[in-house]
Amino acid sequence: MNHLFAKVNDRKNKYRILLSDVVVYDSIEFNDIIEYQPSHSLDEEQWYYINEFSKKSYCIDLLKKEVINSIDYLEMNRADPEKILYLISYQDENIFYFQRVFQSRVLKNKKFIHIGDDVKIENTNNSIIINNVPDAIYVKNDDRLYFKKFEVITPIFRGIEELYCEATDDEVEDFLGAKFIQLKNDYSTEKVKKANRKRIALAIKSLSEYTDEQKNTIFSYTNEYFPNLDFNGTSFEVSSEEDLKNLLYGIEQRFYTTVATKEKRCASSVYSLEK
Repeated sequence: MNHLFAKVNDRKNKYRILLSDVVVYDSIEFNDIIEYQPSHSLDEEQWYYINEFSKKSYCIDLLKKEVINSIDYLEMNRADPEKILYLISYQDENIFYFQRVFQSRVLKNKKFIHIGDDVKIENTNNSIIINNVPDAIYVKNDDRLYFKKFEVITPIFRGIEELYCEATDDEVEDFLGAKFIQLKNDYSTEKVKKANRKRIALAIKSLSEYTDEQKNTIFSYTNEYFPNLDFNGTSFEVSSEEDLKNLLYGIEQRFYTTVATKEKRCASSVYSLEK
């Protein structure tokens, strides 16, 4: 049976039943999907997925249940709407649809003109607008979570932000102290902002997977695309956030030249075409 749950701000009984035997969302066909990587600059219209989601530390307990039975949950009462954090529509026995509940989507003490067979004024109180497209979908049979906007789902799946974490002060300091970096103009860890800290976290992982020969190739490639980033053959001079960003983009191999026009470009995000 299908059920519509509300996640409420209550530690003891955090899931409440709103309705049963209802279909809230139409099924969605995932024809064009990409496995999520932290290096992605997310396209608002693109669906991304995370594999083996039930094994992740940030997977909520409701998704791990073998059987969903409405008698295990309290019903929603009139005092609860203010506590609702998000909705979960359990449909087709295996699919969970999630929607964050923002205050802008909650209607309180509103009047509407209803135009149908007759025209009349209707009142609504404590109504939640249902989006046409959910914020996330978990398909139990595939053990995959699908989503579009990473920042929207982070309050639902606490801890999922570890997929897109920033480098710590110690990690930034170690990175800036690497042999291939020479700091100038008093540039230091304290001056590295959030965006570059995220890029450093990605670069640390990439560098750990490169051989020494590949690292040398990467450095030459970066110098070719950004000759203004001073390179003496062994180290780059980094004196600003812009210098650091260009070096980090080089490490992630984001620079490329178009085939037809030979225009040099920088990719805003990358993902492998190999399956």
